[in-house]
Amino acid sequence: MPSRTALRPAIVALVLAAAAFTTEPASARPDFPATVASHLHMPCVPQCTICHIDNQGGFGRFRLVTVNGQSTGFGLQLKEKFGLMVTDFDVAHVLDEAAGGDGGTPLDVSQDGIPDVEELKMGKDPNDGADICGAGSAPVYGCVRVARQGEVDGLASAASATVLVVGIGLMRRRRSRRAR
Repeated sequence: MPSRTALRPAIVALVLAAAAFTTEPASARPDFPATVASHLHMPCVPQCTICHIDNQGGFGRFRLVTVNGQSTGFGLQLKEKFGLMVTDFDVAHVLDEAAGGDGGTPLDVSQDGIPDVEELKMGKDPNDGADICGAGSAPVYGCVRVARQGEVDGLASAASATVLVVGIGLMRRRRSRRAR
């Protein structure tokens, strides 16, 4: 039977592998809300909930509303009709298309007669017309999830791994000094 000391590297490797492969990938960009607000000259930076079910964002976590018996939502429509992807660095072109800039019909998810982009310009939620610029409406944490994908997440993952490796090294060094 292998000694406990010989098993430690295997256990550490197993824990790191489990952490790397069980994290959920991000599906939102933390800069989307600010870009939307800037491009549309909104009175505030919207919450991530104009597209997602909460401010955590995330793949498959689109906010849905039921309109005429069908489930839809602003974020889902930007993805399905206009091809918005988390890898898009410029959401402005998709917003312009959703506004009807390509000669098409402007997107109106709630079917209230006010195009979604116009609602955003007024500080209203395109899903239901609610005020999104009232007290406490600015994102507290943005739309990023801590995961192993994307620019921010990759850097965070590398930093965490570095801290872990340095910590293990320091622990081993400390133990070897005690043993002497």
